[in-house]
Amino acid sequence: MKTVALIIFFFAVNALAATDDANVFSYSTTTCHGTCPAYNVKVFSDGVIVFNGEAYTRLDGIYRLPDNKELFQSIIKLLDQSNFYEFNERYGWAGEGEVNVCEQLVTDNPNTILAMQYANRKKTIYHYHGCIGFKGEAELIALEKALFEIIGLQDYVGT
Repeated sequence: MKTVALIIFFFAVNALAATDDANVFSYSTTTCHGTCPAYNVKVFSDGVIVFNGEAYTRLDGIYRLPDNKELFQSIIKLLDQSNFYEFNERYGWAGEGEVNVCEQLVTDNPNTILAMQYANRKKTIYHYHGCIGFKGEAELIALEKALFEIIGLQDYVGT
């Protein structure tokens, strides 16, 4: 039984790792100092969806969710409507030499990471939820919520 579980685990890890040339959208969250859910979901252009529940999710571990060939195109449409490529790459703690876009920073909050790799173009947005008062904040939060809903993460993550 352990051998079968190990084989399934390695297959799932390889599926998650094989995204270098794939058209894929990724939605990830990190924990906070509390019970914020941490997970990653990858939606591939061929309809494959892989969910990895890391902490405080209804599903713990790596799962292949039911295929949905239309979902990737729906995500592209939503990202285009939301001007995804116009957002900054980072909203949160600024590194040395970086400009801090937050009016206020509050500690102990989770991050949401949105990443799209499509048609030889890559874009990643790191959003620390303790970053308050930046230009486009309401729009980014609305996009994150819409993506959560369109992917159907409620059943796998919970609240």
